[in-house]
Amino acid sequence: MIDKNGKEIKTGDIVRIEGGYFKADNGTFLVKHSPGDPQWNGSDYSLKKCNKKGVESESKYSTAFWPLMITVNSRDKYYAAKQHNKEHATVEVIGSVKVYNLLVKEVRGWNDYEYKEIATEKRYNELLANKYIKVEIISESTNEPKAELPVPVLVEEVTSIEEDIMPYTEAVESIAPTTTMKTHEAIVEAPQDETPVPMPTARPMPIINESLARRSKENMSFSDYKPGSETAEYNAVIAAAREKIEAAKAKVSPEAHARLDRLLERYAVNYGNWVNKKNANGAGHVSVMISGPANYNMRAHEKYLSREGKLWEEYKDIKDIDSKISAIVAGDKIIKSDDENAIEKLKEKLAKLEESQELMKATNAIIRKKKLTDAEKIEQITKLGISEATAAKLLLPSHCCAEGFPSYRLTNNNATIRSTRERIKHLEKLAEQAATTTIEEQTTEINGIQIIDNLEAQRVQIIFPGKPDADTRTELKRNGFKWAPSQGAWQNYRNERSLKTAKEIVSKLAQ
Repeated sequence: MIDKNGKEIKTGDIVRIEGGYFKADNGTFLVKHSPGDPQWNGSDYSLKKCNKKGVESESKYSTAFWPLMITVNSRDKYYAAKQHNKEHATVEVIGSVKVYNLLVKEVRGWNDYEYKEIATEKRYNELLANKYIKVEIISESTNEPKAELPVPVLVEEVTSIEEDIMPYTEAVESIAPTTTMKTHEAIVEAPQDETPVPMPTARPMPIINESLARRSKENMSFSDYKPGSETAEYNAVIAAAREKIEAAKAKVSPEAHARLDRLLERYAVNYGNWVNKKNANGAGHVSVMISGPANYNMRAHEKYLSREGKLWEEYKDIKDIDSKISAIVAGDKIIKSDDENAIEKLKEKLAKLEESQELMKATNAIIRKKKLTDAEKIEQITKLGISEATAAKLLLPSHCCAEGFPSYRLTNNNATIRSTRERIKHLEKLAEQAATTTIEEQTTEINGIQIIDNLEAQRVQIIFPGKPDADTRTELKRNGFKWAPSQGAWQNYRNERSLKTAKEIVSKLAQ
């Protein structure tokens, strides 16, 4: 974008705005962020009030945007200001200050994190004052890299770092609630007495929009907003969730670790996006306490309350991470046929079942020996690996109405042994078929739509040449088929019913 004299506006410029509808819109500003800057995906320019030398103002309401943003409750005043600014508001570049294109690295000894940032000299000095931050200058006053880079600087001592807890405290500042926010990996501060575990990185984490959080607080409260507090609160919530995830990992198999990591990843993304949406709703509406009751726009207030209600309904599902963790822990005890190591797991289970069966039979045989005293029986039973207290209970006639392990325990365990052996044989047969059968031989095509009886994945898959229509998608979901982006297919568990249903659905489309 260019100013009124045809000069391009860029980060680090000092600009003068004149002709704005509201008095606060006019004055001298420093261009903090421009479209295309790292850590900024807004389409407008982020400005901060300053003097002619570029020294930023410390006043409460010093942030602005170009083109000028209008935040009023009155519709008439909004359109009047919009039209006035369009006709009269001008921006002029009157100077510039040095800006740095930085590579910022957080070093906390466990999960080094880095990102790029465009910074003024003041922001650069603030970063240098943080003992957890290394700063490398990529270039000065321009985004083009220099041939020679200076040595990274690490400041070891600092009096206070409370105002810069996280490296992205002053992250993306969207102008409107509808702005799509740039995302990257989230940082969660580690507990000092534990070895932290890095966040999963498969999906980008949301940057908490501090600008929206500040505006939302100012629209609803007379108290000042503490910079970075919303980001710090978000990170504390994610840290608490991570602790629960790590505790759950101790109870499950390695395969379930990945599912728990994905759960934490989804939770961090969904909760972060929800926080931004909630703050966006608050940033777009001023409470009657702040604005005063005169000419208060009740229609806008009702819309705000309606959006707020929907957001809290959405939050109910997001916050319920405990039940989702419990479901993964409980589900991990079930050996599914499509588990990568299902056969090995079943063989381990079979070995334990057989060992248990032999133990119960041997224990009952000792108990039935009439020549042995109770003390001698307990001594021999403990040699089998059973505790002395349990052995003593087994000798009591009141234990399950008979001495020793009851017959139903042996019968049930023996039935489980037989069914486990049958499952192993079945899966070994399937594995052999999958190894000797090509995917083409497992595929049936009807009018360009492929149905795959996938032996290896243990799924029935339907691959459409394009996106199926809404009615077809509804029919697929009704019959248990789910869209799998990683496979590019609609799929269900492999069985005769799923294969038959898939053929019926596809045949209807071919008619």
